[in-house]
Amino acid sequence: MYACINNNLEAVKQILKKGANINIVDNNYKTSLAYACEKDYEEVVRVLLDYHSIINNRDEHEKTAIFYSCERGNVGIAEKLIQKGAYINIRDSEGRTPLIYAIIHGHGAMVEFLLRNEATVNDKD
Repeated sequence: MYACINNNLEAVKQILKKGANINIVDNNYKTSLAYACEKDYEEVVRVLLDYHSIINNRDEHEKTAIFYSCERGNVGIAEKLIQKGAYINIRDSEGRTPLIYAIIHGHGAMVEFLLRNEATVNDKD
C-alpha cells in the first residue's frame, strides 16, 4: 500500500509480482486502488487493475475507487474503473453518487463522461 500511496510504480510492480495481497485494507477500509485514485496516479491504477484489484470495495465512508476519480476529475481513471465493473450509480454514506462528486468539484468533463455512461440524473443527494 505504501508504494501505491507514494506513486512508486516500479515498487508496486515488483511487490505484485511477488504475490502481495492487492486487496488489503487500512484502518479506514481503503485499498491501494482507492488511494491511487485519490492521488490521481493513473499508471498505478492501471497496474492494480491489471492485477485484479477489487473495484467496488467500500471504505469507512462507503466510498469506492470511482468516487475518488470523480473528485479528482480524472476521466481516464474513471473510464478504466467502469470498464472493469465499477458501479456508476453507487451511493456513499451521505447518499451521494460519483456524479454528485463530479458536480460538487466542478469537473464538467467528468460529468459529461458519467452521463454518457448512464449515470442516474434524477437522484437527490
